[in-house]
Amino acid sequence: MEPGRGACILSTLRRCAKEDKTEVHEVKRGDGIVTVEVTYTPRAGRPIRLHRLRLKITKAEGCSPFVFVYQRATKGAPMEDGSPRDEFICVADELDEDEIPLHEPDMERNVPFYREDYVELLFRNPDLMYESARSLLSSIKG
Repeated sequence: MEPGRGACILSTLRRCAKEDKTEVHEVKRGDGIVTVEVTYTPRAGRPIRLHRLRLKITKAEGCSPFVFVYQRATKGAPMEDGSPRDEFICVADELDEDEIPLHEPDMERNVPFYREDYVELLFRNPDLMYESARSLLSSIKG
């Protein structure tokens, strides 16, 4: 091996490991179809190495793009910036789409859930991140 070549290869591997990888999937959902952009960000954050997974519905034909259900925490401390603490719960089914509001929970009706067109999750294990992406895509199909 040439002198310094090993360092060059390691530098390239480290740079590639930090870059986002994006895939686009068309998924049949009920009578419609959605386009899902899946972005993998390896090793996001420090000092703990977290892997970020983001799914975003970029297009929906014949169905709602708002398929990701969140729940507003009613107990516990808010986020550091003062915003409420919300957790991703599941992919919505047809009944959820009829009953769960968009963007904000309806606390007046005691509905702490809401739907968005994206989900962002953090993982310590990259294999679990990729497995979860496949599972979420499968769940979107319903």
